Amino acid sequence: MKKLLLISIIFIGFSLTFAQTVQVDQNLLRQIVEILQKLIQQSPSYQPQPPIQKEIETLVPTPANLPKGIQPAIPESSANLTPEVIKPILPDENKEDDVIIQLNNLKITRIVKEPGIENTKAIFFVVRDIGWRCLMFETEESEKSLPCVLNLRKLIAFKELAIKITDDTILLQRNRQRAKLDDFNVGDKINVYGFMDRDNYGIEALIVRKISSAPIKEAKLRVISPNGGEIWPIDSYQKIRWVAPKDKTVSIYLKHYIPCLYTRPACLMPEPMPIIIAENITNAGEYQWQVGFQNKILEPGNYLIEIIGDQSKEADESDKPFQIVYTSSLTPQKPICIQVITPAYNPKNPSECKEFPTPCDVPEGWIKTSKCP
Repeated sequence: MKKLLLISIIFIGFSLTFAQTVQVDQNLLRQIVEILQKLIQQSPSYQPQPPIQKEIETLVPTPANLPKGIQPAIPESSANLTPEVIKPILPDENKEDDVIIQLNNLKITRIVKEPGIENTKAIFFVVRDIGWRCLMFETEESEKSLPCVLNLRKLIAFKELAIKITDDTILLQRNRQRAKLDDFNVGDKINVYGFMDRDNYGIEALIVRKISSAPIKEAKLRVISPNGGEIWPIDSYQKIRWVAPKDKTVSIYLKHYIPCLYTRPACLMPEPMPIIIAENITNAGEYQWQVGFQNKILEPGNYLIEIIGDQSKEADESDKPFQIVYTSSLTPQKPICIQVITPAYNPKNPSECKEFPTPCDVPEGWIKTSKCP
């Protein structure tokens, strides 16, 4: 049908062109046009078919198998950093396999001073930071540097490095003025130039330059004491201490400690109203409180101190509860001693024997006896 319509259209065009030059029967042409119109009306309308969509296979890249986090050079929780623990991570005496290296933008994570190792003033533990660079030099006198070989960069990328600071290490400020060891703190960023051991990647620093200091944390209101574990008898005088750098005055409250309110999830028990100890007092950093003086019905128990800055509206409370007790509960019961001559001797020196006026006067550790020889 499509071909027929196409032929008909071509025929009409040819006929119209031919009719302009040759005389043709007009009735015949009209009949042909009518026939073609009927054929067009009877033919189904053409609807374009949408293209067939092929399924696209999504390729998921294989995740890189990288180490998670930083591998510490020594355990962070090591209580006793003895020379035996630290020495294996420092460069050895053999310099033949060392690399002359410069590392830029390292962040100090720990500082160990006077580790008890010969010719070692301190050890800086560092990790790479944003923008870190690793450069190598052919000789110590060479001014030209080359990027560190890839395998060296990979091995130190996720490793906490140990930097040995000796008496010969030159310490510099950012402006290249001489610095002291105490000028370096955890969080500072440094550049290091020195020898790196190829075996354990420990560094003996020739030059350490401080690039930037650790950001200073903004001081906030903080309760110092009581901060947990104290025992305060009722009617005793105790000092409440705090720091509140942003406030001229503070308010102090005593809160009942209800354990379930400090667990996760917390219980639905309503918290009792705090007891006012002092309001709008001068921020002197300490306040002497006669325990329970403002509230004679104060019951013994576990409590927290809460301090609120009147200007900053910052608040802090004791980290852990402290105890308020009756005075009598702290008074030890003294033994009743009747005045009776009591002989006793020293077991460490049996020949040392004495007579004491009462049994209570016998020294601790001495042994009572019927009589001295």
